[in-house]
Amino acid sequence: MNPNFPLSSGDDGDDERKPPKDHKKLKEALKKRKQEKKKKETSTKKRKKKVIGTKEPFRSSNKPKPSRKGETSHPVQKEQTTTLQPEVPVNLGIITWNVAHFGTGPINLATGWTDAAKAITALTEKLDKGYLEWLDLFDPWLETVAKAATFKLKTQSQNSLNGMVYRSTALSRAAFNDLKSYCVVLDQFWRAEKLGDNNIDGSWEYLYGNAVAMTGSLRLMRAALRRLREPMNRIQRLKRFFGDRDKELPKLKEIAWVYSYYINEAWKAVVTLDKAVHRTLVMKNIVSMFERNTWLDLVALHEVNQGIDILAKYMDLAGLVCIPGPHLKSVSGNKAQDEYYPIIFRKSLAMVIHHRFAFFNDGTRHWGLADGQEVTWSKTEKVFRPVVGYEIQLKRWGWQRAMVGIVHTTPYGKEFSRKDVFAQVELPLSAFSSSSIPVTVGGDYYLTAEAAVYAMKDLDLDKSDKIYVREYWKWYSQQLSELRKKREKEEVLIEPEIKPSEEDNEDEDDEENEREADDSEPVRDIEVVNKFDVFRNGLGLSFQSRMEEMGLSVAQPITGTNWKTKEVVRWRAAQIADFYVLKHFVTKAVGIVDPSGGAAWADAEDLQLSQYWRTASDHWPVAAYLSTADESGEVQKIFHLMRER
Repeated sequence: MNPNFPLSSGDDGDDERKPPKDHKKLKEALKKRKQEKKKKETSTKKRKKKVIGTKEPFRSSNKPKPSRKGETSHPVQKEQTTTLQPEVPVNLGIITWNVAHFGTGPINLATGWTDAAKAITALTEKLDKGYLEWLDLFDPWLETVAKAATFKLKTQSQNSLNGMVYRSTALSRAAFNDLKSYCVVLDQFWRAEKLGDNNIDGSWEYLYGNAVAMTGSLRLMRAALRRLREPMNRIQRLKRFFGDRDKELPKLKEIAWVYSYYINEAWKAVVTLDKAVHRTLVMKNIVSMFERNTWLDLVALHEVNQGIDILAKYMDLAGLVCIPGPHLKSVSGNKAQDEYYPIIFRKSLAMVIHHRFAFFNDGTRHWGLADGQEVTWSKTEKVFRPVVGYEIQLKRWGWQRAMVGIVHTTPYGKEFSRKDVFAQVELPLSAFSSSSIPVTVGGDYYLTAEAAVYAMKDLDLDKSDKIYVREYWKWYSQQLSELRKKREKEEVLIEPEIKPSEEDNEDEDDEENEREADDSEPVRDIEVVNKFDVFRNGLGLSFQSRMEEMGLSVAQPITGTNWKTKEVVRWRAAQIADFYVLKHFVTKAVGIVDPSGGAAWADAEDLQLSQYWRTASDHWPVAAYLSTADESGEVQKIFHLMRER
């Protein structure tokens, strides 16, 4: 029995479990209908399109143009660009990486640890003088509160009260002991000078062992501080139920205020250190990527916030160039979010950047932007982050041109149902379908090639088609029911639908609203549950099908690039979110960056790559080697299996 029976396959046998046999006819009719609908949509979109800047980005041929004001040419790159050699293949080694809110702030790890150690020492000295005794007073007070909670409350308030009253303080007591042990572990790194300012580089094994242990200890320390502060938070929340009527409450509050002060000071110091470690790991890994990969031309980043100046300065000291690109500014929410999509390359690379551009989901196209030029977006107005990119020329291409785009979408929906996410990139990507020069658009799509991006109603089915779909769904549901019966003893958790308020953080400094999920959140086994998913491939509802209709191709890694939990312990917690959409490329090899050099087709069985990259971001850097010619030999030199490393 195969619950994923493909619509495009059939069998003339008599197996009663097979679906209706009219699927081929239906598929052809739907394809024709979609093509007609696409022509109408294209003509409508052309009328609505607004181009800001120079005339039109896509020309009829790959011919060099005269230099214009605002174009970038580095001193080592002032080469003659008028001689075009179209017989030379356009090949590009690129890595895209979502660097998880790379912000501004200190990067001196030794100083950061000194400040954190002082704050934690002051905290532990204060806690040693009575924290456990204070909890001994807190526990019986909670019992009194529970007995007094006999008055009627609204259901929501009652549930909230019960959660605060009956929650044990055992975790807070454990955190009291754990905090000291975490301090000892972290102190060992700096005392041994293993992760000082200039000692984070080294072999893969050295980086892996130290970075994973250090960031893991910081994460545990933050969790311990939260647990220590949790009883104080409960006192504040319970006050709204009882006010100051309880005679024990003032005494508890007075001591809690003192503990809260020292806990908050330690929290600030640890968070500052954690962010410094994050920035350092990101920058040193980027430098290492260029040092260990001669095939690499560009590193394209996104989710770089106010730390763009720190990044550019550090790259310059390492012999690299960081082009910041336009300044994206969100005008929705309480605080504006600043973001850059920079590209980084070697100073020795003979390259000219002709244009910076930004294509929006409402059809607006900014062309000929300057570095740092402000471009606004607002999800409250349904205008999301644009696809930002660069039109470039390389000397080794015979000065032919190509476009490099970077994407970062706002999360919606479930892993295999991303219609709202696709709406953010559909128009920008469709613009590249008419390009006569090679195009690569990589980054955090929060999509996958198999994700459904159309609803059934978008297919405009007639009556006979609907009857067929209903019959097919009835058959499929029966097969799925049988499969579920076999798995009754297994725990299948449901994946919650993601909304922007839950996952898209407008403020990189808001520690209580992190993009990453909590370890305690359930992560489901992948399971198809509705018509939207069942028909996505057979009837062309998937993202990849839509790209192929546009004349584009999708190249994505085999294993997940985005982790749903803070700890990397289970394969099922991974999802593919980062990949490339391409035009005019023949060679399309994609994998996860291996810190020791090259790229891996897939992660190892023990999740070694994922555990390492989780120290710096919740997204992994994704490498691609692309060429307009067949360069399979070069691909074999770059990509490998982890077991072969």
